[in-house]
Order: sequence, then structure tokens, then C-alpha cells
Amino acid sequence: MPYTLITIPFSHFCEKARWALDHHGLGFEERAYLPLLHLAGAMPAGQRSVPILKAGEKTVGDSTDILHFCDQVGSGTRLFPATPLDEAQPDAIEAWEEEFDRRLGPAVRLAIYAVLLEHPGYTRDFMVSSGKGWQSSVMRLSFGAVRRAISKSYGITPERTQRARGRIDDLFARVAQTLADGRPYLGGESFSAADLTFASLAGPLVAPPEYGAPLPPLESAPDDLRRLIDDFRNTAAGDFVMRLYADRHALT
Repeated sequence: MPYTLITIPFSHFCEKARWALDHHGLGFEERAYLPLLHLAGAMPAGQRSVPILKAGEKTVGDSTDILHFCDQVGSGTRLFPATPLDEAQPDAIEAWEEEFDRRLGPAVRLAIYAVLLEHPGYTRDFMVSSGKGWQSSVMRLSFGAVRRAISKSYGITPERTQRARGRIDDLFARVAQTLADGRPYLGGESFSAADLTFASLAGPLVAPPEYGAPLPPLESAPDDLRRLIDDFRNTAAGDFVMRLYADRHALT
């Protein structure tokens, strides 16, 4: 069956879906769109956000649902155990995955955009280079409007950015504490949806070279973006993200 994944290429939620497809050996075509322009790909599928997985006549429109779908049809090891979420323990894989999705993903997005939008020339050039064909031209001409729309959509303010940073710090500390007993993965001995979700959603803060799409280039990055990434790379949880990405690259 042919699979098509509709994405914003550098989106960490889209990275989560890409990784699940790779993990399960499910070949796919990626149709990538820039922010706001992604509506051209999402709305025909009856959605407004990405990722969206199209599997024949079936459409799966949420990153966690995509992970579950891949578990059902793929050939890799299961990402989720059979235990239902309402029966899970607080440190169970499903509970970790849900918390990362609900708290880490939005906080990372806000923290990254809060820095990027302060540097419109750098961010415009990155987005233009990430698009193809007509998208690059439209982004070059309309970046000012896109910048304002992103800031308004995510409610980017200094206060919200500070709260997001605190949420990220808390989750990074909890991940480090969980791994401190020597376990290789959050759930114990096996790679799971918890690890995949944490690594992909934290990816833009750590900028592993193996990330599944180009991220804002560090060699020309403004100082505050470099500091932000250095801060999170220099943590135990940041090391964990880098290891997971290196392992993923070695297996593909």
C-alpha cells in the first residue's frame, strides 16, 4: 500500500511521524509544506494541522494516532505495549508519550519560535530554503505576514516563553532522573513510543545532525539560538536525544 505523509518538514510533530514510519519499515512519500502554506495540503484531507498520513483510502491525522497505526501494520518492534492508558502506571510508556505530546511539544515549539521570530532575516532565509518551487516564492514575499500569524497563533509573549522554558527544564530533569538508574530507555530495556516522542519533540532544541529534515543552520545562527541549543545539548536528557538519533541513523 502506498503511504503519503503530509508535513511541515522541520516540525517536530512531523518528525515524530516520520520516525515511526521509518521504525516500522513503511516506505512513504513526503509532501512537505511551509507554515501556513501547509493548509494547501491539509485541507483537502479534511484537516488543518499536520502531520497527516494517507494510507490508501484511510487518513490518519494525529502524530500519536500515526504511531498506533504504524504499530498495527508495520514490521518493527511495537512502540506501544498492550496495556490501555487508563490502566497504565504514572511512569508507563503511554503516560510518558501523552505528557510529551501535551506539554513538551507545544513548549518546544513556542520556545524555538520565540527566538526565531526575533531574527526575521535569518528565519525568512531558512524557511525560503526549506520550501520547493512556488512555496519558496510565496514565503519570500509573504514572510512578514507569516511571522505575525505564527506569533499570534502560538501566543508568543515573554511570559509564555518563560513558562515554556520552565516546562521544558522540568521534563528534561525528569527524563534524566528516570535514566539515572542505568536503563537504556525510558521504559526499561526496549525502545518505545516514549523514547521516540521525547527525542523527536526535543529535537529542535538539541539539533541532532540526523534529524529527519533540515533545521535552522547553526553555523549562521544568532547567538541566542546557539545558546538555547547549547543549554539543552549540555544536559543528560540532551545526551539521550543525541544517542537515540545516532542509533536511529545507524539502523537506517
